[in-house]
Amino acid sequence: MDLQISCFSENSTKQKDEKKIKQEIADVISCISRQITASVTFLPLLEAPCSFDVLIYTGKETDTPEDWTESNACIINDAEQVQLRSFSTAVHSVHTQVSYKPCL
Repeated sequence: MDLQISCFSENSTKQKDEKKIKQEIADVISCISRQITASVTFLPLLEAPCSFDVLIYTGKETDTPEDWTESNACIINDAEQVQLRSFSTAVHSVHTQVSYKPCL
């Protein structure tokens, strides 16, 4: 699952109150959760137990928690990609997609 999140400027958030912004963000998180759940209908079945590492790409100036470690990009060669719905709130623009390697 690839989530691309873009932040808008602070000026764009001053037009809405904090309660509305938090509700919009909660709605987006709920929609993304539903999309992840629904993706099992079209993604290949994983028969063995699996674990996943979460990779977060940030700007160089971003403060990250101390227990995070740096790594190289994780690219899936010859990946199939399924674009999911995009969302926008007063604070963020979120684009989602699922990438996987098909079983041949």
